Amino acid sequence: MPTATTKTNTNAVVSLCFGIVSLILPFVGLLVGVIGVFLAKSALTQIEQSSEAGKGIASAGLVCSVIGIVLQLLLIIGGLSLVFFSIA
Repeated sequence: MPTATTKTNTNAVVSLCFGIVSLILPFVGLLVGVIGVFLAKSALTQIEQSSEAGKGIASAGLVCSVIGIVLQLLLIIGGLSLVFFSIA
């Protein structure tokens, strides 16, 4: 007996992938994280309007992207502070 399956939102899956990549790649992860946030927000909006699955995936993508952005900013600030304060 076949059961009806709902389609998972594509933006949700892509946002999770971008969120994970933003945690791993230095410097490039900042840009990837920002894109991941926008994709996750878009996915959550699309999921609310339709009956697609993937709300948890989109939420995880949003969390990973935000954490990736924060880590990348800390990395950049730390690197810049090393450069500027090691000169003095």
